[in-house]
Amino acid sequence: MLELPKQLTDAEYETLFLQLLAGVNEGWSREQVRNFLDVKNITQADFVEWLRHFGERLLVSSAQNTELGSRMVQLGELGVGEVGEVAGDIGMRLLRRGGETNRQDAKDAKEREEEDAEAWYNRGYEQYKAGDFEDAIASYDRAIEIKPDFHQAWLNRGVMLSLLKRFEDAIASLDKALLIKPNEDDAWNFRGLVLNNLERYEEALASYDKAIEIKPDYHDAWNNRGLVLNNLERYEEALASYDRAIEIKPDYHQAWFNRGVVLDKLERFNDAIASYDRAIEIKPDYHDAWYFRGMTLDTLERFEDAIASYDRAIEIKPEYDEAWCFRGMTLEKLERYEEALASYDRAIEIKPDYHQAWYFRGITLLDLERFEDAIASYDRAIEVKPDYHQAWYFRGMILEKLERYEEALASYDRAIEVKPDYHQAWFNRGITLEQLERFNDAIASYDRAIEIKPDFHDAWYNRGGTLEKLERFEEALASFDRAIEIKPDYYDAWFRQGMTLLKLGRFEEALASFDRAIEIKPDKWEAWYFQSEALEKLGRFADAIISANKSREITLDRILLQDPRN
Repeated sequence: MLELPKQLTDAEYETLFLQLLAGVNEGWSREQVRNFLDVKNITQADFVEWLRHFGERLLVSSAQNTELGSRMVQLGELGVGEVGEVAGDIGMRLLRRGGETNRQDAKDAKEREEEDAEAWYNRGYEQYKAGDFEDAIASYDRAIEIKPDFHQAWLNRGVMLSLLKRFEDAIASLDKALLIKPNEDDAWNFRGLVLNNLERYEEALASYDKAIEIKPDYHDAWNNRGLVLNNLERYEEALASYDRAIEIKPDYHQAWFNRGVVLDKLERFNDAIASYDRAIEIKPDYHDAWYFRGMTLDTLERFEDAIASYDRAIEIKPEYDEAWCFRGMTLEKLERYEEALASYDRAIEIKPDYHQAWYFRGITLLDLERFEDAIASYDRAIEVKPDYHQAWYFRGMILEKLERYEEALASYDRAIEVKPDYHQAWFNRGITLEQLERFNDAIASYDRAIEIKPDFHDAWYNRGGTLEKLERFEEALASFDRAIEIKPDYYDAWFRQGMTLLKLGRFEEALASFDRAIEIKPDKWEAWYFQSEALEKLGRFADAIISANKSREITLDRILLQDPRN
């Protein structure tokens, strides 16, 4: 039902009018004044009539009422219709009656407030430049308290909160800036950055798109848009964004660098290097570009060039722990183990909890056969990162090599606990269980490895070998067959298949298996020797003698090669 306007008393009108003036003094907009009048269900004609009488009473009063007059002038300046016009006229008359133009005073007061707000804002900016983010926020708060619609203060406040990793508060501040000024491109851009940090990538993308819609040549927004598309693994779109940023600003070194990163992910490695080179050409001391260039060169197996790039990154930034670590990895590939070790040690010196450096250090120590030192390195990696499944796995490998099988088993179990689908750990666990003569458990481990990776030929082969030990020959043959199906040139599988068939008295099939093994690796004496046995069982004695002689010839050659007198 339509609610009719109600007739108010003079006292009620006065109360509402004073509430309205208080709101105007607090900075109400024209829309807020109109909403107030609508909500109170006041007819403008009745209100104007009351206001004229109220004004007459004020003007004959001996009281100055300058504050009231100033607020009425403010209402008049909002352009809200007849109520504002009448109020403004009464206010001006009150101020003139007092012998002063309080309209100007009101403006002066407002200007002073704005100057105060600007001073707090500038103070906040200086505190930001000094790295004093908390105090900067306090200054921006003070500016906003004086001038609630100070959108730039809200924006900068959001940036400070973001730098302090108070991301949700930062979003709220930026949203307030955008509420005041919806077409503020910087606020949309920073909002995207904060949402990216919160991993709210689709929302971040929408914010960057809005910034670009407002300012199509906003190179930072195009670059940041590329970053979020990279995070969404939409690499071609990311590349297009970086290209647009570079088109707008050709010397934009960050965009060239980011372009290189995404080209790496697209496996366009030479193009990636060209992008890093362009970034470095613009900014020769760009250590990240030198570092990523090194990683890409390593991928291309240009190891010496990679080391040169890492060296340049380190020259620019001597405490660059990642560059020291990856330098070590490349040196290891060149079998320069001592130098690799020195690089890992430097990375760890810079960052003692650098678990990857401890891990790769362990691999190098393993290559140097310094097994106890390698275990100590893996222990340190695990201490820093207890769920580091690769470190648990390599720790198990070394313990297995040292014949400390129970400890090795415990390490593999821990790797699998962290990563249940770690097929290589299940496989090595099977090998260790075999050493402990727990053959059925070993088969179960190989089965799990195969379940995770059905084309894991080594697991099929080892499974066959374990089944053979249990004299489950037909099952063993099936496993060897599967290994050969996956890897037709798998010498060991052909040889073990032949051995199993020999045990089953299936001499023709055994001979075919040994023939295939010899075809793959003609220099293996074992295959020739057991081929001769199969031939002998088949009554082909002349052929058996030839095969046996070939086996002896290969064995003799090996002995002669190992003789230090030769």
